Order: sequence, then structure tokens, then C-alpha cells
Amino acid sequence: MLGALAFNVAAFAPFSMRFFTSRNAGSRAAMIERSPWMWRGLCVLFMAGAALTVGGLLLLTLDLGIGWLWVGLAAAVAGAFFWLRITVFRLTAAPQQVADPPAVAGSWFRGYVLLTQVAWILFGIALLNTALPSWLGWGLIGATAATFVLYVITRDLPPAVFYLLMLVVGGALLG
Repeated sequence: MLGALAFNVAAFAPFSMRFFTSRNAGSRAAMIERSPWMWRGLCVLFMAGAALTVGGLLLLTLDLGIGWLWVGLAAAVAGAFFWLRITVFRLTAAPQQVADPPAVAGSWFRGYVLLTQVAWILFGIALLNTALPSWLGWGLIGATAATFVLYVITRDLPPAVFYLLMLVVGGALLG
């Protein structure tokens, strides 16, 4: 839950909201140039959120003791690797390169989205095999399936969606 919270803090920060909703690459590059420390701090928070979420999923996998769930964890780890790769690019490339969404996205983003969706669906199935309320598993499966449809239609998806789902799962597990 801590990872999902960190990721969403970064995603919904005013700087991120302005940056990721802007359609003007020049404006986006200028934002990074004007506030490089803000940009770097948010990138680190995005990376920490992804890594901590995978750590939480590892603990959940160990706790549930469902052997095949390791496949879901592997998908989550691989998806997080793709996300970390994208974020490292954002940290190290020139602002003009980072401001061009196709340069950042491409196959790395596609891999991140699809692997994360596989992981979330497998964790949803695993949650159905526990004493937890079934709405939690079905909700995770249904919401993830909806993200898949949205991604197929739009070829884009705000990554925060995945971490909002994990906030719900984490809250239910802690509650």
C-alpha cells in the first residue's frame, strides 16, 4: 500500500498533472528545465512506488502460499522493470527527448502495461481463493480487464490507474 501511495502522490502532484496533460512538447521540456529538482524528485517517487508495490506483492505472495501466484509476482517484477527503465530514461535524457511521448513510451510502456495487467489479474484470481471478501478479487479482475480494453482502444493508459487499484487492495488487506 505504501508503494501505491508513493506512486499516486507523484502522479497527482500538480507538476505531474500539468506535465502529463500538456500536449505541447516544448512546454513540457520547459517545465523540466525550469524545475529539474521537482522533475527528478517525482521520477524517484514514481520508481520507489513501483518498487515498493512489488515488495508488497512479494509479501502477499508469501502470505497466501499459492504456488502459481509466483507467476503473477514475476509478471509484476518484469512490469516494474519496464517502468523503471522508462523512468531512468526520463531522468537521464535531455528534456526535449523526455517531452516527446512516443520517444518515452513505445515497447517499454507496452510491456509495462501488459505485464502489470497480467499480474493484477493473477492476484485477483488468487484473492478469490482466500477468506477475503470475493468483491476484492472480482473487483481487481474486472477493473484490470477494463484497463486492458481502454488500452487496446486508446493505446495509452495513465499508470496511476494500476496503483489506485493497489490502494484499494492494500486498504482491504489492512482493514
